[in-house]
Amino acid sequence: MKTNLSKEGNTISLQPKYLVLSHFTLLIIATLTMTINHIGVFFFQDDTDLVLLLFTIGRVAFPLYAFMAIQGVYKSSNNLEYSLRLIVLGLLIDLVLYLSGHGYAGNAMFELGLGVLGLSLLNRKDGYSFLGLIPAIIMVMSDFDAFPIKAEYGTYGLILMLGFYYAEKFGEDYIDYYSNLTKIDRDYLIKAKLRKYQNIFAVIVLVMISIVFAVFSMLYPNAFYVNNMMTLHIQDYALFAGVFIFFYSGKQGVHNAITQGIFYLYYPLHILFLFYLSTLLS
Repeated sequence: MKTNLSKEGNTISLQPKYLVLSHFTLLIIATLTMTINHIGVFFFQDDTDLVLLLFTIGRVAFPLYAFMAIQGVYKSSNNLEYSLRLIVLGLLIDLVLYLSGHGYAGNAMFELGLGVLGLSLLNRKDGYSFLGLIPAIIMVMSDFDAFPIKAEYGTYGLILMLGFYYAEKFGEDYIDYYSNLTKIDRDYLIKAKLRKYQNIFAVIVLVMISIVFAVFSMLYPNAFYVNNMMTLHIQDYALFAGVFIFFYSGKQGVHNAITQGIFYLYYPLHILFLFYLSTLLS
């Protein structure tokens, strides 16, 4: 059962007051932490302690981007266009990174685009849904060195996006269960508690996936899915993204063509800027 969460006016007044972070705010946090990570990549590779600190902060970015991408799957009026924007942006970033001398290793935006495309097809529940397997297979296969197409987080990114996708549905299912148990009106519960429970399930998913990958990475350090991930003790800090997800309000926040264009352009442009600045300083 799919609930239209884009009508913010139906959800704001009854929600818990601690849900204060809008989509725009999460986007700002993800972009800042991503930039901090890239500063470490371009400027501090020789300073082991500092670069580890910057990379640790940067681990927050991808889970937030993945969480917001899933919100887009449920809210976007045109998921195909949304996924293609992310994929094209990812390819542009790959080109920028390649030209800046960092080779081709894939990037998060391309992976997010693949994930959104696959889940959007899955969400159709028709004869085209099976095509969602194609982006999923690409994401898994990107972990293998011989596979020519690369997505930065590979299998980890796929499972994380799937987890966030089903966390939204788990929240709705829990509202149905709670309504039947307590006889409280379902529409009221959707307005008052749905976002809260969806956030809780999303945080649980993030914790469980992090634990599973941590355990398997310790047991099988050479497994294919480890290839595209940071070292274990750094990747664990992705859990801190759960703090921000917990306070997500479901509100869009600031959203217009200008801010959307700025965020889409920021990724490739800031990489170019950091690359040329690091070149000048060196």
